[in-house]
Amino acid sequence: MRYSPFLTITGIAATSVGAFGLNKTTASPAQACDFFRHSYPNQTYFPNTTEYNTENEESWSASAWLSPACIFAPSSAEEVSCAVTTLTRLNTLFAIRGGGHMPIDNAANINSSGVLLTSSKLTSLKLSDDEGTVSVAPGNRWGAVYKYLEPFGLTIVGGRMGVVGVPGFLLGGGISFFSYEHGFASSNGNIRAFECVLANGSIVEATATNQYSDLFWALKGGGNSFCIVTRFDLKTFVVPSVYVGEASYGPGVADQWIDSVYNFALYGSSDPKAAVTPVARWGSSLTAPTYDATMFYSGNHSSPAVLKNFTAPVLTPQETTYAHRSMYNYTQETDAPFASGQGYGFRQRFFVVSLRASKEAITMIHDTYFSTVQTQLANVTNFFAGLAFMPITHQYIAAGNAAGGNPQGISESRGPYIWVEQSYMWSDAADDDKINNFLTSINANITTWLDSRDLGSKYLYLNDADAIQPVFQGYPAENLRRLKDIRNKYDPGMVYTKMMPGGWKVEDA
Repeated sequence: MRYSPFLTITGIAATSVGAFGLNKTTASPAQACDFFRHSYPNQTYFPNTTEYNTENEESWSASAWLSPACIFAPSSAEEVSCAVTTLTRLNTLFAIRGGGHMPIDNAANINSSGVLLTSSKLTSLKLSDDEGTVSVAPGNRWGAVYKYLEPFGLTIVGGRMGVVGVPGFLLGGGISFFSYEHGFASSNGNIRAFECVLANGSIVEATATNQYSDLFWALKGGGNSFCIVTRFDLKTFVVPSVYVGEASYGPGVADQWIDSVYNFALYGSSDPKAAVTPVARWGSSLTAPTYDATMFYSGNHSSPAVLKNFTAPVLTPQETTYAHRSMYNYTQETDAPFASGQGYGFRQRFFVVSLRASKEAITMIHDTYFSTVQTQLANVTNFFAGLAFMPITHQYIAAGNAAGGNPQGISESRGPYIWVEQSYMWSDAADDDKINNFLTSINANITTWLDSRDLGSKYLYLNDADAIQPVFQGYPAENLRRLKDIRNKYDPGMVYTKMMPGGWKVEDA
C-alpha cells in the first residue's frame, strides 16, 4: 500500500474517508479547482480554453458534453490519489473518464457542479520481462494497446474497436472477439492485477490471491463503485495475426441472416476461436434495413466451418474486408471514420435486451423493431440505428465463469443466449424525447413478450445498457450482496457512490 507523497506531507492520507464526514450537501467546486490550478497548473483546464474544450468533448455522445467547473488530468496514481482525497476533503462532486464510449450523459462527465478527472495523461504501456503480462494505464484505448503489442506477436483479450477506452470496457466485463475462447475480458485470468486508488487515497494492488482478492473479484464486472483503477495488468497471448473483417450483405436477406445468427449461438462452441458480430442497420436515408457481420477467427484458417453460414453461398457478401492481419491493422480500419470526425457532435444512446437463443424471439425483435422504427423515427434529424444480435455460446459463458468466476454469474444451463444491443444516433436535442419514448415503449413490449415465453434473461451487459436499465439487479442475489459488502469494506464513506455519482452503483440495486 502506498499514498501520494504530497498527501503524506500534508497529513491528508492519515485521515480516513469516514473522518472526512461527508456533508449531506456538496460544496462548490471552486476551492477544488483553485487547488488544482495552483498545484498542477499545466494539468488543470478551465472553460474557454482549447484543452478544456478538447477534454469536455471527448465523450462519444454530445449529450455527455456537460461542461464541468474544471478538468484535472493526473499523470500518475499518486496524483489520482491526491485528487480523490482533495475532492473528498472539500466535499466536491467529481467524475472520471477513460475513453468516453458510454453514451449515458453523466457516466464519465459532470456539469459545473463538479470536477472532471480525465485519464488522458495516464497512457503508459509496459510489457513484463517474460512477455506474459502487459501493464496498461487507463488513459489508453485498445488501438494503442494492440499497436504496442504488435511487434512482439502478442495480443490480449481486449476491445473489438480501437477507439474504445480500456477502463470502462474492463470494469463492465468486456466483450472481445477472443471471448468465445477465453471468456469476458476481465474474467478467467485475463487480468492478472488491478492497481487501485481507494477512497481514502491509499494505492493498492489487487490480485486473485493477495489480501485484496475480494476487490479483485468485484472489479471483474462490478463497475466503478469500489476504486479508481490506475493500472490493469493483462495476460498476453501469442497471436501475431488473425482473420477479421466486415462482410456487408445489403438489404433483403433478413431470413437467412437471422438463421445464421441463431445457428452460431447454438453451434459456435464447436470452434471457440471464431466470433461474429452481426448488425442490422437502418437510417432515415435508407428504404430498408441493411445487414452486416464482422467475422473473426483466431488462427490461420481462412474459411473455418463455424463461419460458413456468414459466407457464400449461404450469405453472399456484396463487399467484405475479411482478411489475415494483426488486430492493430484491423482497428486502423474500424477507427478511420472516427479519425475523420464522422459522427462527431451527434447524440447517442444504447439499450440492451438479453434473451435465450430462440429463432422465434430473434425474428420477433427484428421485425418489431424495424417496422416500428421506420414509422415512428423517420422524421428524426440525421437518425441512424443499429441492432446487433450477439450470439453468446455455452463456451463463452463457461470460460467467463472459470478461474474464480465473476460478479455477473451468468447461468450456463439457460444458455446459449443472444444479447441484442440497440444503438441510436441523431443530431438534434429536440428529438431526445421522441427517442426516449420509442426506446421505452418498444422495449417494454419486447420484454413482456420474452418473459411470457420464458425466453428473457435478467443479465444485462453493463457496457451496452441504458441508464434506465437495472443492470445489477440482473446479477445473482448472492453476488450483489457480496458486491455491496466489498463496496462497504473499501469505501465506507461511499465516495465512489455519492461523490462520484456517474454510472451504475451496486448500492442502488
